[in-house]
Amino acid sequence: MDRLEKDIIKDILAGRTERFEYIARTYGRRVFALIVRIVSCREDAEELAQDVMLKVFTNLGSFRADSSLATWIYRIAYTTAMSHARRSPKREVAVDETTLRAVADESVSELLDAPPDTKLEAALMRAIEALSTEERAMITLHYYENLRLSEICKIMNMTLSNIKVKLMRTRRKLYLMITDEQR
Repeated sequence: MDRLEKDIIKDILAGRTERFEYIARTYGRRVFALIVRIVSCREDAEELAQDVMLKVFTNLGSFRADSSLATWIYRIAYTTAMSHARRSPKREVAVDETTLRAVADESVSELLDAPPDTKLEAALMRAIEALSTEERAMITLHYYENLRLSEICKIMNMTLSNIKVKLMRTRRKLYLMITDEQR
């Protein structure tokens, strides 16, 4: 954690609560972006993002700095969004394990890492929307927020090997959903 954030946290805990504005400005939009991709409802995401920022403010004294402030905030956002998503489950696309294992990683990379084109991008967005909340969160944290796998482990409370396997399976699932749609 950088010195500025340490000083701001210290000031807030000492009663200079107006300093929280820095945290809200720095992380508010990123928190909203993560939550809206998990819960898929803008209005719910706005409410949840406000709840998260309130939780951050209220629990700032329990921040131990064993991770970055961003990781800690994302963890709060992730658990808040997942809790909300569990209360309003949505139907997700299931893919057979044998089918997933049969997909070559090269094919997945060729499709998903290709230069963006409007048709592919639209198909990808629809496919992401059909993923489970956990899968959407993982894709969002890794590809949209550009977080390292080690940070995602802390946020999602999983081991590195678990994250790698789930990310690989999710990429394969996206590949299957997109290629199936294009047929």
